[in-house]
Amino acid sequence: MSNEERRKNPKMKKNVIIGAMFSLLLLVMFLLIALSITMHTEDVAGSVVTDSTPTNALDESNMTFHITATSDSGSTISPKSVDIQSGGSQTFTYSVIDGYKISALYIDGHPLSNPYFGYYTFTNVLSDHTISVISVPLSVNYFNIMIVTNDKLTITDTSNITVQYGDDKTVFFSAPSEYKITNVLIDGAHSPYLDERYDSNGNYFPPAGSYTFHNVTSDHVVTVNIARLDSIANITTGNANNASNQWWNYAIVFLLIAILVIVAILLYRTWKK
Repeated sequence: MSNEERRKNPKMKKNVIIGAMFSLLLLVMFLLIALSITMHTEDVAGSVVTDSTPTNALDESNMTFHITATSDSGSTISPKSVDIQSGGSQTFTYSVIDGYKISALYIDGHPLSNPYFGYYTFTNVLSDHTISVISVPLSVNYFNIMIVTNDKLTITDTSNITVQYGDDKTVFFSAPSEYKITNVLIDGAHSPYLDERYDSNGNYFPPAGSYTFHNVTSDHVVTVNIARLDSIANITTGNANNASNQWWNYAIVFLLIAILVIVAILLYRTWKK
């Protein structure tokens, strides 16, 4: 059928326009689906930036982790601290000197329910760990407050503090340069104002730099978790880049929709002529 015949045949003209609009709609839908898949892929790729694991650590089997072992003046532990291959195991043995007894064993800042076996084994190690032995005199008049950190660094001049029964004691902690405190656990539990937080306006509040124990009648452990400032900056930068990419993706979606609407209007006006 010639172009003149198509122009004079309204039904044919209508079918051609409807077919063109339908084809255009399918094309735009395909582009939107492809774009949504791309956006999802970018989100997944961007989330990798928030991982604290170094980006060059491609082979986890070659990674090493640090286990920090500490003991107070009335106890001993062996080995003191070790670096261990990813997936490996390490056993620590501990004991007390004459006149003392085991009071508590803390694993990563959390007290072990039964600390009296004299040994503890870390198995399938996939992160840094800490182990801390607490002892008390056989006639208990004093208690220990131990400060440990999730990093290899020492954050306080005094990691073990002796407190007399019933006394109050304030302990202080701060992060070294290039680090910041993310949260502080008291005997393995979170405490108000010891976690970093943001208010509704996005203002940042770091954890308090001290904690006071009142009427001390038992041993305590303060676990200070710290993180590198550069890793936090990388996370912020990565999130900003992801947000920028998302805005570009949304702009492209809106542009495709606008083109679809304009073409639909033009086809409709052509059909009405």
